[in-house]
Order: sequence, then structure tokens, then C-alpha cells
Amino acid sequence: MEINDTEVPTSLELEKFLTVMDDILRPILAKDEFISNFGGTYIDLIEDELYLVVNYLNDSKVDELLKLPQISPYENFLYFLKANKSMSQMKYNFDKIAAITQSLKPQDV
Repeated sequence: MEINDTEVPTSLELEKFLTVMDDILRPILAKDEFISNFGGTYIDLIEDELYLVVNYLNDSKVDELLKLPQISPYENFLYFLKANKSMSQMKYNFDKIAAITQSLKPQDV
């Protein structure tokens, strides 16, 4: 997507807004009732529009998330993308990898 010079301030404001939204959303997704059903967030350009993309595993949890009063006003700025791993599963995998790397002792370094 090309942005004219006159559109840059508006685009930057939207990105700033999405970042603030992400700051609101991340702690909610980290709660026990959501962490195993979501796989993180990021800002992305989809069909020439900027969105806060939310990776999800469970459709019913998306509905539950959108009903929250702190999230519902932002529904039009969210793009839900089906994921295959939750944040809790990714953290578990990362912790296992970190433990393996800690157990390896480099020689002659």
C-alpha cells in the first residue's frame, strides 16, 4: 500500500491507536481464562487497512473477548486469525528449548 505524504500523519496516528489497543488487550489475553485460547497479537496491513491482528484457537473465546467492555469499542479495529498454538503452549515450548540450551556446555570456546 502506498501512502501519500498527506496521509502519513493519519496513518501514524492509527498505528499509535492500535498500539494503545494492544496495551489494553495483552494483559487480558494473559489471564487464565484466555491464555490457552489465544496466540498473541500484532499490527498488520490487511486489505489496505491497518488492524490489530489477534491469533485465536477457540471461536467461543473470541465472542467472550468481544463482550468485554474494555474491548467491545475496538471491535472494528481487530482482525481475528485462526492459530494452531496458544500463548501458553508457545511459552511452554520456549521454556523447554531454553532448558535444553542451558544444559548444553560448549567446549573449546
